[in-house]
Amino acid sequence: MREPSRQPSVACAPLTGPSSTQASKFTQASKLAPEAAPPRVIVGRQREVSALRTALRATAGGGGRLVLLLGEGGIGKTYLAGAAAAWAAEQGFAVHWVQCRAGVRAPLGPWRQIVRGCCGAANALGDHADGHMCRSPLQACPSRCDAVLDEGDLTRSADRLQNVLAAAGVARPLLMILEDFHHSDAPSLELLEAVADTLASLPVCLIVTARDCRPADPLRAARLSRLSCLVWADTLWLRAFDTDDVGAYLKLLRRTPADTPPARALHERTDGLPLFVAEFAAAGCARDGDGGKNDDPVPERVAYAVEEQLAALSPATRAVLAAAAVIGRTFGLPALAELLERELRDVAPALDQAVAQRILCVLRDDTERFDFRHAVVHEILSASAAPSLRRHWQVLRQGSASQRGARPGRAANVFRRDGEFWTVAYAGETVRLKDCRGLRYLGQLIQHQGRALHVLELVATVNGLDVTHLPQVVRALDSPLAVLDSQARENYRRRLRDLASDLEEADRCNDLGRVERLRAESEALTAQLAEAFRRPGRSAIGASETERARINVRTTLTNTLNRILKHQPALCEHLRNALKTGTLCLYDPDPMQIWDL
Repeated sequence: MREPSRQPSVACAPLTGPSSTQASKFTQASKLAPEAAPPRVIVGRQREVSALRTALRATAGGGGRLVLLLGEGGIGKTYLAGAAAAWAAEQGFAVHWVQCRAGVRAPLGPWRQIVRGCCGAANALGDHADGHMCRSPLQACPSRCDAVLDEGDLTRSADRLQNVLAAAGVARPLLMILEDFHHSDAPSLELLEAVADTLASLPVCLIVTARDCRPADPLRAARLSRLSCLVWADTLWLRAFDTDDVGAYLKLLRRTPADTPPARALHERTDGLPLFVAEFAAAGCARDGDGGKNDDPVPERVAYAVEEQLAALSPATRAVLAAAAVIGRTFGLPALAELLERELRDVAPALDQAVAQRILCVLRDDTERFDFRHAVVHEILSASAAPSLRRHWQVLRQGSASQRGARPGRAANVFRRDGEFWTVAYAGETVRLKDCRGLRYLGQLIQHQGRALHVLELVATVNGLDVTHLPQVVRALDSPLAVLDSQARENYRRRLRDLASDLEEADRCNDLGRVERLRAESEALTAQLAEAFRRPGRSAIGASETERARINVRTTLTNTLNRILKHQPALCEHLRNALKTGTLCLYDPDPMQIWDL
């Protein structure tokens, strides 16, 4: 994850990182110092600070060093590199900084910019690189400097580059920073390996920052790992802050003493990622003990960083992750497949991509369970999920709860038939009611919570009939020849409006399977409604059957609710608010209810 500007991501208030307005910087020490003054305190990075200072001292003494700063986005690699640049400036180093950008992989691009930055060394190119001379950075000719390196002959390019660096380091030692090197091209990585092999003999300290690319690009990860085996190389894997580090940072900002509930809450909300910690603290989310509440808004720069990481995913994968976030931060593959109504083999590739991009991790004890690496990522994805997806998950949870029975220690709503009686429990009150048709209607609607049932489907199900075996008059419902009454047409229009809203959400989430299903249902309803309007004077037998069933169901439900009112007024009020009757019948409470059926 890359923050939108180059604000430090390692916690230390006074220091700002290198400017984001330039892709590369080739500055003398005196020019860099005002921009990156060394911080007084760096929280949670004592080992890394010691290693960087040791590398700079070794280089000042005449021996080159390589430092690899590795870790996920937002962990503080750029900030530490900026601190090292400031320390180098104090010691008289010439500092050259190149940032590799995603999607920009010009062959040997980072090294070409390094060569341009070194053109000011006394006749470096004229003396050592086949006569290409640039006496100062302002006089450097990019085309002549670029001719020093040739991606078609990396061996010769490595020799030339080493000569350039050796000549540029005669007057003063060099600090070169290659930022975000995981975005570099393959020839640049090969040239890095060649330069690193001879770095001990050059007056150069080379700092390379990169993200962990092991899952997504194992070959690149292996080549970087080989560099760490060099005697003059230090590999620093940056870790997230622990609670003590977060407390120390908040204490540094003088907002709260260390080891307090705000520090623990902020650590839980951010998982100790330094960028997130700094941004939430700067936004005031950790002040007065409310730093970890989930209803606190996500700072803009944190949201930007998360969205940048998610941009690397395909739209289909992002849609799958949004559904997974509805389930929870930890979720199982079978539950996700059930929510999306897909096969396991269709969902698994999307999760594999998310694991490769280090958005998810696989739980060690169960290969079919996954966890979002950061709570903020889960939070943002969950907020982007379609409301209909949330409702569908609640319905699935309700069905699971019915199979498991009531949860221990929690009063469950019950609407269950036991022979000739129904056991009904709501709001802590339980009654037994004699079986009747109205209770069966209610049982079907509660079982299909959130789903609209056509009145004839409801009648057929309660009477134990299969819709495919009903008389022709009932099957006419699915025929475009059926003429609908005015209320039925209005119900169809309302359903079409709901489908249009759901279709827009599914299209925005790139859920192609759901889009197809919704579009097919919308087209079928539109055809039926159009046919009804084209034949308003014809009284089809299907319409009269629907009208009789609608009146019968409405009357039966009204009588049953009056019966329930005598025993459970609270349940009666709840059902009257949640039930919708007509040609389409629906039980849609807000919020969703869990019933033991």
